[in-house]
Amino acid sequence: YDSTVWACIDVLASSISSTPVDAVRKQGGARLPVEPAPPLITAPSAIVDSDVWLYQLAASVATDGNAFGRIVARDAYTFPTQIELLDPAKVTNRCVSDGVPTVTLDSRVEQLYPLGDIWHCPGKHVFAGSPFALSPLKFASGSVDVSLSAQQFTSKWFHDGGHPTALLKVKVADLKQEEAAAIKKAWIKATTGPEPAVVGNDIDYQSVQSTLRESGVDGAVRATVESICRVFRVPPAMIYAAISGQNVTYANVTQADLAYLKHSLNPYLVRIERALGSALPARVAVRFNRNAILQADPA
Repeated sequence: YDSTVWACIDVLASSISSTPVDAVRKQGGARLPVEPAPPLITAPSAIVDSDVWLYQLAASVATDGNAFGRIVARDAYTFPTQIELLDPAKVTNRCVSDGVPTVTLDSRVEQLYPLGDIWHCPGKHVFAGSPFALSPLKFASGSVDVSLSAQQFTSKWFHDGGHPTALLKVKVADLKQEEAAAIKKAWIKATTGPEPAVVGNDIDYQSVQSTLRESGVDGAVRATVESICRVFRVPPAMIYAAISGQNVTYANVTQADLAYLKHSLNPYLVRIERALGSALPARVAVRFNRNAILQADPA
């Protein structure tokens, strides 16, 4: 992925994986923690820890638009107790057949939970007529392509420079080709080694290589970074790509965190809560501890 895309995905997935998640049961007007917590919440995988599992889940949703997992263990009431996440690239032919959502995995057609063993968590972009979400990367494909092209151009710019990088003007009316080649060879030798360059009155040196700022590439890269951040709804400052003129002060850090929670994280949190809650008993709900995201620092 482009570095900006990867940074946005990492910020979202890291925020989600580090947020405490609880199973609660509504009693009266209060939500009480379920004790003991269901295994699906405390240890959803036998392969990775719960925080890694949440990171993988969030990263799949932020890239593919969907997260899929195979239910590998159930309790006595057939509720899932363990779900091993799948590589979404291997889950193909996603469709609704006779009202039943199905996917193809390892050349086998499988049904989604609760009719089958494939658990599904959709992302934000779910259009009518399908339970499957579209990939944010497809929405951002234009910006990503521009960013990659700009990065390749910048790399080539610093590696190769302008062509040619300079002109040697020889004040000779009739300069023969072999003489020009000899002058060029001598100049390259002098300017690429420890020897000093000597220019006579009849030779002028003129650089034809413009700066990167003059080319406008840096402005294009900055605009593309902002565009990608807009697609993922990640503030540029959070990926260390603050917009020119943007300042983040101690006075507005709390407001920035609240805006990040409401507009960036919350849509993902809601989707994950509902997907996990669908695999638990009816009166048990899953809730991320959003207060943990807004907790103040010691100062």
